[in-house]
Amino acid sequence: IFDQNFDFWPKFRFLTKISIFDQNLGSTEILLKTASWYFFRYTKYLVQLGEVTGMLDAFVGLATAAVSTSDPWIRPTFNKDRIISIEDLRHPILDFKNVEVVPNNVEMSNDTRFMILTGPNMGGKSTYLRATAVCAILAQIGSFVPAAVANLPIFDAIIARIGAGDNVQRGISTFLHEMIETETIFRIASENSFIVIDELGRGTSTWDGFGLAFAIAEALVDKTKVKMEKNIYKKSKHHNY
Repeated sequence: IFDQNFDFWPKFRFLTKISIFDQNLGSTEILLKTASWYFFRYTKYLVQLGEVTGMLDAFVGLATAAVSTSDPWIRPTFNKDRIISIEDLRHPILDFKNVEVVPNNVEMSNDTRFMILTGPNMGGKSTYLRATAVCAILAQIGSFVPAAVANLPIFDAIIARIGAGDNVQRGISTFLHEMIETETIFRIASENSFIVIDELGRGTSTWDGFGLAFAIAEALVDKTKVKMEKNIYKKSKHHNY
């Protein structure tokens, strides 16, 4: 019935071998053994196919995102002066929802490389932080970014501690979770890292949380050798939280 040049011939020949050695196998078991045999024989090629398909999917997704919004994304530029200059920055998720949002500018230089962001609830603070971090990630992986102008340095790490959470199964409270993540930041951060911290000090009382946030900010300034105007600290001390 089957010619050896027919595509199904190797499978038929393998099925015949199974039938000869074990007549008690059911049709489902035969199919499973056949599939396993082919899988292990062509594993190397399947892995290569998966890698190529994954890369192609990522490239097509980024390219589609760059041209699918009302305001097309732009190609970022890079500098060696550790300057962040972004105009009309938009969060990519909000960009795709076609909702009316106000774009933001981000300006940081060697003299002002540390920013304390305050404001009312639902004021867009977390969105501002996340949009900046996502912009930095997109730029460094070679993608276009949702902004009008974007000039960034090359970061050796992009570190984010955003939101409050816990892990009841492991006995980790919200406060302990914050401290573990903060310790990780201290351990791996350098002068060329981009650090985003949000909701710090929420796992304890108001003034204890403020004291921790203030101390952590000072420690980060010392570790990363950031130049920071003293009046920012002064204003933060008397800020009514």
